[in-house]
Amino acid sequence: MFRAARLMLLNKADLLPHLTFNAELAIDYARRINPALKVIRTSSTSGEGFDEWLAWIEQGVAAQRTRRAANVVALQGRIAALEAELAQLKR
Repeated sequence: MFRAARLMLLNKADLLPHLTFNAELAIDYARRINPALKVIRTSSTSGEGFDEWLAWIEQGVAAQRTRRAANVVALQGRIAALEAELAQLKR
């Protein structure tokens, strides 16, 4: 799961002081599988991490739009080249 992931949300961060769960060890294990893994701690109670999480989502959406726009431009260029080639064949 962590090998393909880009983000690990560690939710209920406000409860960590009351649990025996070792969040740092869990993060360490996940990063052994995927060193590039981004980790965001979130808490619905306090709102911790939500701004960072939303920013991460917005960055992903913006990157996807940029890739799509580049693909459209590339396809338009290919269509123009094929139309020019077809015009040459018609002569």
